[in-house]
Amino acid sequence: MRYLVGIGASDHSVEVNRGARGLTVRDALGERLAGIEGELNCYRVRLDDRLLALTLRTVGKPDAEGRTPVEVHHQGRAFTFRIASARDARSGVTRSGKGAATRTVLAQMPGKILQVRATAGSHAQAGEALLVIEAMKMENEVCAETDCDIVEVRVRAGETVDAGAVLLIVR
Repeated sequence: MRYLVGIGASDHSVEVNRGARGLTVRDALGERLAGIEGELNCYRVRLDDRLLALTLRTVGKPDAEGRTPVEVHHQGRAFTFRIASARDARSGVTRSGKGAATRTVLAQMPGKILQVRATAGSHAQAGEALLVIEAMKMENEVCAETDCDIVEVRVRAGETVDAGAVLLIVR
């Protein structure tokens, strides 16, 4: 899957693929083998022979181009990136109706969709479980951050998704 990563004022294309050798990451610097393990927002990332301990958290809502700001902590330093899959960046955040913005709900890590509880056209309250995803042998509920209307459900039970994949569109 291809992602657009915004660093400062510039955007960089990063492609992450799963193959026979494991994960590969390709960017302007070339291709590297990668491994990711962790849970919730704490990850150990291996790039070639380097092992990085990272803590990630979203720090805002997607911008007009659909990129979500993510703060990455490593060795006591914080870095902020804006990340979206290339497909999602093209679709971005849209407005419809009386100026209401739609937002994307993204998979925080790769996994298998176990249950989809939300349906298009329904309303969800803040904290309500919208779907259940199995990641790293743990069931994780994806909950509504705020009261919202479900505009579109983009996944089905049994489907495998990559990190950054769009799960739902909400308003």
